[in-house]
Amino acid sequence: MILPSQPRAYKGFLFDIGGTISRGDTPIPGAAEAIHRLRQSGVSVLFLTNALEDRAWHAEKLTRHGVPAQPDDVIAAPEALIHY
Repeated sequence: MILPSQPRAYKGFLFDIGGTISRGDTPIPGAAEAIHRLRQSGVSVLFLTNALEDRAWHAEKLTRHGVPAQPDDVIAAPEALIHY
């Protein structure tokens, strides 16, 4: 994963989970380290998914893959549609 040379120039990053953070149940090499570096630089990091599982499930999966996450860190398109 390539990071911008000055991540503080950005207020935050939104990452799609599937194919960016993991492929199925396999973490993408370097993704956890990149997220950690961004967070250390002080920017917000959120995650997006269009999968049917709820946000808590995705937060748990991210955490298992070395990316500590809470349900509020995840935007799940199906849940957003329900609320809409």
